[in-house]
Amino acid sequence: FTNKGVWYLAGYSSDDGIRKLWRIECNRWTTIAEKDISNIEASGDNKYVFAVSEGAVLVFDPAKYNSYVTIAPADPAKEYTGIAFDDKSMILYVSEKAAGYIARFTGEGRDWHPLETMRYTKLDGPTTLRFALGKLYVKEEVVDAIAYAPMTGSAHVQWAYAGLPSIEGDDGFTAAPDGFLYYRKDVDSVYRVPLENPVGPGELYAGGCGCGLAPHQVCSSGNGNLVNYKPTGGIVMQDYFEGPDFRFLNWCGDHCATATGGSANTTAHSDHLSSMTTKSPSSPYIHELCDFLDPGSYYEAWQ
Repeated sequence: FTNKGVWYLAGYSSDDGIRKLWRIECNRWTTIAEKDISNIEASGDNKYVFAVSEGAVLVFDPAKYNSYVTIAPADPAKEYTGIAFDDKSMILYVSEKAAGYIARFTGEGRDWHPLETMRYTKLDGPTTLRFALGKLYVKEEVVDAIAYAPMTGSAHVQWAYAGLPSIEGDDGFTAAPDGFLYYRKDVDSVYRVPLENPVGPGELYAGGCGCGLAPHQVCSSGNGNLVNYKPTGGIVMQDYFEGPDFRFLNWCGDHCATATGGSANTTAHSDHLSSMTTKSPSSPYIHELCDFLDPGSYYEAWQ
């Protein structure tokens, strides 16, 4: 997402099987590039889309078709995996899964250069990165944990750890500007904990009613991505059910608009996303499948 809600999606088209990067506004899909991309992050001002593509770190100019430069070439000894961008400091963070460190880059336009790598404490297979409220959050694949630390500009960082249960899927968490860390628990629910005290399980945010497409149900299949929706500070959930079909779920509240991207679950298969398709919230009642919910549990309803 950009700060104004423009969103970017990477995946492949079921029409031709070509892997692409799209910009999506309402029901209009614009192809930005034809690349095999495994992770993306858009800058808030919509000037850049950063990506990991076949092991290399790239930056795209979304105003021009197939316009990109390589920030860092693929390196099996490092294995670039996750990315996060701090708009304020203009620092791009990239996880080195094989090496166990976090690389940093900065720049402008087509000129990007490396900063000192964060090597003070080695991480166990860092993958997904999220940046929120001045802190970087890292998913460690080996130990299935979330490490976090404030980013002060120094490469010497001491990581703390969130006390959370096992997280479903590599991309099944995000740290959001609303002050919460959201994560997928089991295969049918999203929970959240305060960033100031990230100890779980926390409170139920969505789902928890079995895997499916009925009201109050989510079904991540281990692949569902959680992404910050920058205009409101909340999140969007990418949700899988069966096969290649997927949907995007967002609690609209006062920011609700008409549903967008109506053909999203048939025109493209998404691996990673940087925005959403909205779904209108249903009336706030407990569905019959949710009779087992603990009294006082926080939940959102979806259609």
